[in-house]
Amino acid sequence: MSKLEFFTDPVHAAFTFGEGQVGALLVHGFGGTPADIWQLGRRLGEMGCTAYGPSLPGFARDIARLEKCGREDWLVAVRETWQRVRAAHPTTILIGYSMGGALALHAAVEHPPDRLVLLAPFTRLRGLLVQLVPLARHFRKNYYPYENADFSDPSLRQDLATIAPGADLDDPAVQQALRQQVRIPLDAVHELMQLGKNALRLAPEVQAPTLVVQGKQDPTVKAEDTRTLVRQMPAGTLYHEIDANHHLSQGNAPYHRQVFPLVLDFLGDVLKD
Repeated sequence: MSKLEFFTDPVHAAFTFGEGQVGALLVHGFGGTPADIWQLGRRLGEMGCTAYGPSLPGFARDIARLEKCGREDWLVAVRETWQRVRAAHPTTILIGYSMGGALALHAAVEHPPDRLVLLAPFTRLRGLLVQLVPLARHFRKNYYPYENADFSDPSLRQDLATIAPGADLDDPAVQQALRQQVRIPLDAVHELMQLGKNALRLAPEVQAPTLVVQGKQDPTVKAEDTRTLVRQMPAGTLYHEIDANHHLSQGNAPYHRQVFPLVLDFLGDVLKD
């Protein structure tokens, strides 16, 4: 069986862009890497920020440890980085994508930024099988996301080109390796679900001016769930739904051309400080 190498591209590593007075922390999603928010971080660095994109425990090159990681590990990583950003910069921005949105919301409630941006913020998973996770995790250790994958799907091929660059997706041996080697611990999925519930509960406590951007065709974070989150947040929260799927901030997806102007316009007065 082929042995695949994952997350070898430098965009999956933690980053720091820029050397400005304004500090921005960008937090990636579940199963993701700093590549989720790399392009946005680079843009903020070009505009005078210092943009930080940490790699969360159990993801990217640390993916083998995911079964040993949970929401407290992710929260601690974000809190520690957020503390360093706040100590180093008089003006701060906090940006979270997907699960990173739930983590950013926690951090923003504890220590408010000058601006908070939530991109497709995760609060819940949907589906009958998902609801069985709390029980199923005691009987089945892992979920195999590519077990029944259609490797001719252009969207899937685009995702895999980033995750496993150089892999021949038309090679049956490579396809078999992806089906069997790529696994997500159900314990980690359960931790994600609990994190999302807590984020929704904390939403009314957000004090920072906030922008939320959501894709209408997002199959992962449903627009109706994000609307529920926004309704829990203080009046004045800015909410935009755009014609997009879940990949709002990745540079290899077209939607960042809609998302980045919304974010930069929202941050305008802060970026001028």
